[in-house]
Amino acid sequence: MATIVADTFIADVMTAVKVAVLEETQEAFDNPTHIDRDFALARRASLKKWLKYEEPLNYGPNRIHFADLVRAVSAQQEDMVHGLPPSSTRSSSLEAFVDKIYKWAISSTVGARAPLYKQGSTGVVLRSIIEEAKRALRAHSETERESELKKAMVRAFTAKQARSLTAANARTHSERIAFELHATAQSLEDSDVRGDWTFQEISLQHIHTILNRRVTPVDWSYGTALRSAVGITRSIYAWASQRFSEDMQDWTCSLALSLAIILTKLLPNIFYPHPPKSNILSAIASAPLSKPAACIAAVRRVPLDPPSSSVKGLTNKPLYATQAAIWLLAWIDENSPLRTAIKAGNASTLKEFNSKHSHKGLNHINLIRLGIAYGNAGRLFNSARVNEDYRVRSTSDLKKWASSVRSHLTSLPEGPFNLVSAIFGLDAALKLRDKGEFPGMNPATVASLQTASAKQRSIASSSKRPLDTDLADSDTLPPRQRRRNH
Repeated sequence: MATIVADTFIADVMTAVKVAVLEETQEAFDNPTHIDRDFALARRASLKKWLKYEEPLNYGPNRIHFADLVRAVSAQQEDMVHGLPPSSTRSSSLEAFVDKIYKWAISSTVGARAPLYKQGSTGVVLRSIIEEAKRALRAHSETERESELKKAMVRAFTAKQARSLTAANARTHSERIAFELHATAQSLEDSDVRGDWTFQEISLQHIHTILNRRVTPVDWSYGTALRSAVGITRSIYAWASQRFSEDMQDWTCSLALSLAIILTKLLPNIFYPHPPKSNILSAIASAPLSKPAACIAAVRRVPLDPPSSSVKGLTNKPLYATQAAIWLLAWIDENSPLRTAIKAGNASTLKEFNSKHSHKGLNHINLIRLGIAYGNAGRLFNSARVNEDYRVRSTSDLKKWASSVRSHLTSLPEGPFNLVSAIFGLDAALKLRDKGEFPGMNPATVASLQTASAKQRSIASSSKRPLDTDLADSDTLPPRQRRRNH
C-alpha cells in the first residue's frame, strides 16, 4: 500500500512540473521571433527527457536526471545557478516529509504546498489507504497503525529513489553554469543521507561525505560474501548486515566502514613479513601493555608486504570492503556475536571466523594496525591468542579513536592523508596520493612530504627510532615530524 502512495506522489510531481513548464513556455514556444524562444525550447526538451526517466526524483547517472529537472523548471537561463525552488519545509529528511504528507492527508485545514500538488491524487490515495489500514489492522491502536504505515512509506520512497532536492544548479550552454551545476549537484548528493554511493567511486579525500549516510553503498556485496560463510560466521554476517542496515550512523558502524575503505585502498599490499626484523620485534616486545597506543605504534612499524602467490580473493574490491567492514564491526562492537563468544571462552567461534578472513589480510596484525586491538607478545607473528597475546581496546578507547578518525576525515584537505600516514606510514599515504586518493593536497606540502619519506627510508632499519607511547598522542595523530612509524 505504501508503494502505491509513493508512485502516486511521484506521478503528481511529474504532472505538476509538466503543467507549470508548458504553461510558462507557451508564449515563447508559439512565437518564432520571441527573444526567449530558444531557451523555452531547451526547457521543453529537458522536460521531455526528464518525464521519461524511470527514477525522475533520483539524481541519475552523472546527475543527468537532476540537471534536466533544474533546466526544465528554471524560468530564465540565469536562474539555473540558483537551483530549484526552496523546499517548503525546513527539514529535508525523508521521515519528516512522510510525516508532513500524512498530516496533510488526514487534515481538513492543512493546505497543499510544494512539492504536494493540489490537483493531484496523493491525498485521496493516502486517505483511502489509511482507511484500509484501519480495517486490516483493527487489532492495533491508531498510533501503532500510523507508525507502521509511515515506516512503510519511508521504505517505499527510499526504494523509489525519491530525493529531497531543495537547491541545485543546472547545466546550460554556458561552461561556467555547467561547472556550477556539477559542483552544486555533487555537494547536494554528498549531503543526502539516503543518496547512492559506491565503494569503487569514493576517494579517501571524500570519505567524510558518507559518514552520515543511512544506506550501504550500491556495490555492497553482502549476498556474495554470505554465500561462502557457514556456521557461526554466517550468523555474525547476518548480525552485521542488520546493524549496517539499521544503524549506519552509529559510531561503531561508521568506524568499521571508514577503516574498511582505507584498508581496501591499500590492496594488495596489506600483509606482513614472517617474521619482521628483529629490531621491530624488540620494539613491540618493549611496548608496555598498560599503554595500548605504544603497542599499536610499535606494530605499525611492521612493513606492508604484498600477498603470496597463493592468496586469492583480493581483486573484487567491493566484496573485500564489505567483508572488511563486517570483520571490523564484529571486533569493534562489544555486543557482537564474536565478542560475546570470546568472552564466554568459545575458542571454536574465533577459529572459524578467522579461517574465513585471516588469509585475506583480515587478521590480528591489521586489527592492531587499525587501532582496534593491541598486544606486545612475540607470539603475535606465530599463532597469536586473543586476550593473551593481543586484546581488543576498551569501548571507551575505541570511541575516542572513532572520534579521532572522524575528525581527521572531515579536516580537509590534509586530515585524511594524515590519518592514513599515521596508520600505514608516509610511504603508503604518498602512493595513494599518486593514485588520486587525495586530490586536495597542496603540491608544496606533497613535495616536502616526499623529501621526508626519502629520509625515513634511509633510517628505516634503525632500532633507535622513537615510538609514540601516549594514548592521547596516538588518538589525536601528532604532527608529521614526530610520526616516524613504518
